[in-house]
Amino acid sequence: MGNWIYPVIFFVKIIEVSIATTRIILMTKGKRLLSSLMSVVEVTIWILLMSSVVTNIRSDPLRIVVYVLGCAIGIYIGSSIENLLALGHSTIHIIADNDEGKNLAEMFRVKGFGVTTLPAQGQDEFKRVLLLHVMRKRLKDATRIISEVCPSAIITVNESNTVMNGYGLKK
Repeated sequence: MGNWIYPVIFFVKIIEVSIATTRIILMTKGKRLLSSLMSVVEVTIWILLMSSVVTNIRSDPLRIVVYVLGCAIGIYIGSSIENLLALGHSTIHIIADNDEGKNLAEMFRVKGFGVTTLPAQGQDEFKRVLLLHVMRKRLKDATRIISEVCPSAIITVNESNTVMNGYGLKK
């Protein structure tokens, strides 16, 4: 075979691993049917690809190198695809100065975010804790608002497995 086999192995492996990575992430988010359908495509590609990689592997070990590089890049691309899809929800906890926290909560409400506020006591002063459950597609918008309105706020963001009910969470 000619040298064309190397780019074929490389790019097909990127596609296969991108599908696998996306499939695994979707499966953890409860998208079982889509994950199952993706596995059919992934395994079919894998079987066809492996048959071309292991053929004459001792006389052509470069196929292994190309295969491994395609795998590494495929993982990166697959996780990037999942980030673009931004499925699921995130929970944001914010600790802000009391007055800034009130302003921030009002800004969130104006922008269509549901927010719950709680009074809190910091070491030296009263604080305001804000809790938001947001669709991941809106996470960047929410963090931008925080940095604009209350840049000194303490922020933690967690991925939420299950969010039931709540303002602004409809798909």
